Amino acid sequence: MSQLHEELTKLITKVQRVRGWSYPTAQRRLKGLIPIVDKVKSLDADKLMDGLWKRYKEGIISSSTLNREAAAIKEIGKIQGKDIPFKRLRED
Repeated sequence: MSQLHEELTKLITKVQRVRGWSYPTAQRRLKGLIPIVDKVKSLDADKLMDGLWKRYKEGIISSSTLNREAAAIKEIGKIQGKDIPFKRLRED
């Protein structure tokens, strides 16, 4: 496991505790964010959100996936002391 993956796992664990996510939910969010972290090579919430949007625009993920992963990134942003703006997309 790479250093970034380990750090992402720690962040998701913090979010899990704060938000009261179940273990399976946290694991799904982790699995969904790993490709973004691998692409942007950062855990910065702003960069993660940019990477998420790119995946959506390229047709790799659906609007519902975008909404779920964006919610996780917003929570990561809160831990980092950032307010990540995001308006949910209409889901198909």
